[in-house]
Amino acid sequence: MGTGSFGGGGSGALGRAGSGAGGVAGFAGRQGSAGNFFDARKADGRAPTPSDSSALLRETFAQRNVARFVQQVVSSDQVRGCYEEFFNLAVLLTQQHDWTALQHKYGVTADSGCLANLAEVIASAHVVGGREIHREIARSAVLDVLLAAVGGDDDVFLEGNATAVFDSVSKHRHVFESVSSHFLASVINRLALRELPALNTLEAEAIRLSSVQRADRIIDSFERTWQYAPSGEKQLSHKQLLQTICQQGEWFENKLREKTKT
Repeated sequence: MGTGSFGGGGSGALGRAGSGAGGVAGFAGRQGSAGNFFDARKADGRAPTPSDSSALLRETFAQRNVARFVQQVVSSDQVRGCYEEFFNLAVLLTQQHDWTALQHKYGVTADSGCLANLAEVIASAHVVGGREIHREIARSAVLDVLLAAVGGDDDVFLEGNATAVFDSVSKHRHVFESVSSHFLASVINRLALRELPALNTLEAEAIRLSSVQRADRIIDSFERTWQYAPSGEKQLSHKQLLQTICQQGEWFENKLREKTKT
């Protein structure tokens, strides 16, 4: 069974330092938040504290060019296309219990492995052109969110039929109810792992949780700053989150680098 965690495993398999910022491979020997994070490994194998992992994530994004690189990936057509597709998918997977509409829209049958096949169809539809990193991150986010939608159950994801998928999605409705958070957290987490040295399981989970926290803070800021007009009238939906990040890059980069209290 899988954990359903975003990028769980922490190996940074997408390759580190892809932003041109040089990565933070030397952090393990430095003082401060990064030193505290990796000192947990040397001490007794305990997990880094939420404060240390949050600080390391912020420190990573505060490096020269890293926040800008993250903004460019999030703004890419590939990542935005996959993200916006989830708002259609959420309706079909949570408000219906008949695979017919899904088959009609995506051409995927209700047989064994339907969710994995659906993930491939969605990714293939949007993950074209652009840079390799844009395609990799978009595809990974699709897999992360759909795996989380079935509670991280690899068997349901890879081999379940429509009945098994609907049953599992129903038990984990919170994923599609907060799809913005799950998707953005996946993207942030996987991009952070590219910049960090290889992490052990506890360290990777700590960074994942901090990525969720960072994504939620960004979404909270989006709601306060951009979602409503001064009159109080709603002008943007969560579906337009990544479009706003594309248009308001400085705001997004500042939120990535912002210090947080844990």
